[in-house]
Formats: sequence, C-alpha cells, structure tokens
Amino acid sequence: MENNEKFLVTGSPGWLCNRLVKVMQEKGVNTRCLVLKGMNTENLEKMNAEIVYGNVLDYNSLLSATKGIDKVIHAVGIIHPKNTKTFYEINTQGTENMLKASSENGVKKFLYISSNSAQGYNTQRDIPMTEDKPDRPYTDYGKSKWKAEQIVKKFQSSGKLQTVILRPCWFYGPNPGPIMVELIKHIQKGRPPIFGDGSNLRTMSYIDNTVEAILLAINNEKTNGNTYWIGDEKPYRLVDVYNEFAKQLNVKINPMKIPRSICQFAEKLDIFLGKIGQYHRHLHVCGETGHDIWCDTKKARDDFGYEPKISLAEGIKKTVESARELGLIDER
Repeated sequence: MENNEKFLVTGSPGWLCNRLVKVMQEKGVNTRCLVLKGMNTENLEKMNAEIVYGNVLDYNSLLSATKGIDKVIHAVGIIHPKNTKTFYEINTQGTENMLKASSENGVKKFLYISSNSAQGYNTQRDIPMTEDKPDRPYTDYGKSKWKAEQIVKKFQSSGKLQTVILRPCWFYGPNPGPIMVELIKHIQKGRPPIFGDGSNLRTMSYIDNTVEAILLAINNEKTNGNTYWIGDEKPYRLVDVYNEFAKQLNVKINPMKIPRSICQFAEKLDIFLGKIGQYHRHLHVCGETGHDIWCDTKKARDDFGYEPKISLAEGIKKTVESARELGLIDER
C-alpha cells in the first residue's frame, strides 16, 4: 500500500468491515467509511476513521463518497432481508451504483466482496469448488451476488476500472454477528440443530484471514480482473465445527439431527417463496446448511500469497472469548 493512497470501505459498521477498518487504521492506511445514516458509528469513531454518510441506492451520495478515493473495498450486502426484492436492490443495483461512481471519479481499483453463494454448492463431496467451475446460484441471495459479479466483470472488460472479486465463506471470529451468536447459544444449551448427519463439508472463513486476503488482493496487480475463493486452509465436517465450539464452551452436546429430506424440503420452499418475493431466514439456513460448501484457495495462494494462518481451534476460541466479553452469550 502506498502511503498516499486513500481507501473507501463500504459495509461498515458491520462484522467484517469493523475488523477490516481496525486493521487498516493500525497499519496507518488513509481510510474513509461509507455509512448509512442512523447506524451506530461508535466503533468507527473510536478508530478515528473518516465517516461519510450515504446509501448505495443514492447515486449522488456515492459520487461524493468516492471523490478523491484511490481504491474501493465494497462489502455492502444484505443476507437476511424482509423480502427478496431487497437482495437485488442492495446486492446487485447497489454494487452497480458503486462501480459507476467509482469509475466517474477515477478510482484505480475496486474490490468486491461476493460470497460462496454466487457459485452455489459442491455437486460432489470430494471435489472442491474452484474459480473455473460453473456458477450455479440457486437462491435469490446467491443470484443477486452472482449478478453483481457479472457487472463488476463488465466494468473490468470495458477498461473503466481495475477490479477483483473475492468469495469468502462462512465467517467466524471476534465480535460475531447475530447468526453466529444464535448458533453458539444453541450449542451452549447442548442440543444444537445439525442439518443432515453432520458429515457435510464446510469451508470456514476466519475473519482475520479474510481481512488479510482483502488487503493483499487489492494491492496486487496480478489480481486485476480475477475472482478468488477465500477460506481457511481446509474444509471441516459440520459436526467437527460444532464439537470445537462445544469444547471451547466446556459443554457436551447431543445435536438434534434435522434429516436431509427436511433440508431439501426447506430449500424447495425457500426457492418457491423467493419466486413470490418472500424470504424466511430459518428456511434459507436449513436448506443451505444441508449442502457441502467447500472450496480450494490455491489460486489466491499462488497469485497474491494468501495464507490463512488461524486454525479452526484458535479461531473458534477467539470467537467464543469475544462473545463472552461482549456479553453476547451467558457465562458458564
């Protein structure tokens, strides 16, 4: 990173971006944050980050936010909205608006935080998802992220912007979000729901590993025009993830198994509801979590030296410790 470069981060305050901005501030990176009015900016203010208010659906506010910016890290996205229309407004149209404003103001590089959902899930358990595999998004969330990726690629191919797309997987780490906290509480009670028999494979993305990938990718010319999977060094069985949380919480668990057939039904219902514009978080989670969703990060390692340093055990320990310190879970 050049000392005189200025970065814009969208998606803060938020789990990933609060962590990202903290690391950037510690490194002395000149950082501006695009924030939606009404959001709690206490953490950003403590970090002395520059705050500008705007909305990805308000183009003029984005023109103002990107003025004087060299590089944009675009992480704004919605995962669990009230209706499916919002997926496409925020994740797709919002990204296009950010790209247009960035191009208009001569931004040098644009990094888009996508998702594993843009490709879908593994068609075979023993074959990882990679960047050259066909994309098969099947939910409105995944489709909205995939459509945004296609717009990013169009800006790249037109020469308007240098871009890079990252596809992180299931986040975990300090200051966990509501879905992770809900899972931890279920595990703490000893009877967490587990989808299928728990043998399905998941790539996890420890938050500091992801932050490192973002900063490496946006500052390496070799990443221009490319898409990368980002995750921990290896995938884990879902039951092993649960057991590691149980170990850190010092509890014994007897998971409540949700049959694979129920997951398949939930997925079909989730897709059907999407067609009529409705969304239900628990149906979505049940349907998705029954799949194998794991990837190979070799391309990121080869192209820009991505090396996930935090193991699952260490990452879950830090996640639980943080949840306790923040009072998000009961002390036991």
